[in-house]
Amino acid sequence: MLLALSLGNTTLRWILWDGPRPAARGTTAVADLGRAGALDGLADAARSGRAVLASVNPPAEPALLAALVGARESLARIGAEVRVPLRTRVREPARVGADRLCDALAAYSIVGGAAVVVDAGTAVTVGAVTSAGEFLGGAIAPGPRLAGESLRRGTALLPESPGALPARVLGLSTEEAIAAGVSVGGGGAVRALVGGALHELGEPARVVGTGGDLARLAGIADLFDRVEPDLTLIGIRLAAESPGR
Repeated sequence: MLLALSLGNTTLRWILWDGPRPAARGTTAVADLGRAGALDGLADAARSGRAVLASVNPPAEPALLAALVGARESLARIGAEVRVPLRTRVREPARVGADRLCDALAAYSIVGGAAVVVDAGTAVTVGAVTSAGEFLGGAIAPGPRLAGESLRRGTALLPESPGALPARVLGLSTEEAIAAGVSVGGGGAVRALVGGALHELGEPARVVGTGGDLARLAGIADLFDRVEPDLTLIGIRLAAESPGR
């Protein structure tokens, strides 16, 4: 049994893998990590096998580690004890987010070759991996929630962005206009970034999508050859299982 944990900026997601099959899973908002009982299911799962963590949120880690009773001593981290078996062409490999590398590894394994990966969460990341298993880097942009929140915080009069997809680009209210800008504009940015990544990759590739806010980006459903909600957690499992980890 392998407990794979992905700690993001807003959400903790985990799967207890029994081989390639999920035996249990859970999702918790990062803001709730310190709340009593929020991680009871995770604490039970942590007793079932070794644990591997991919984290892009160090300040939230102490609250998570407090729940991993019986697993803290054997906890391994992507990028430290567990290496993602992809070569990289980036200038500073150590600064690449663990989630981005796990996404790339999982996409490469799932499609059996070159892939472009879109992960839409607090940030939207686009990455590319070649048919030879080389991670080429990618792009990072604000996710739809973060974009809407930045408008609210950075202006005097604009309200919070609504969660629903816009019915039109020419919004008939301030809320509709924000929804159009965040959702349609964000979707257009993703389309441009994927197109650029495919061009720079220079070989046929599949496009794989993941992330909890993927559905908040309008007009991009046709981009994807596959959408895999568990992509990062699959990548953690594959990295933990790879020879020479």
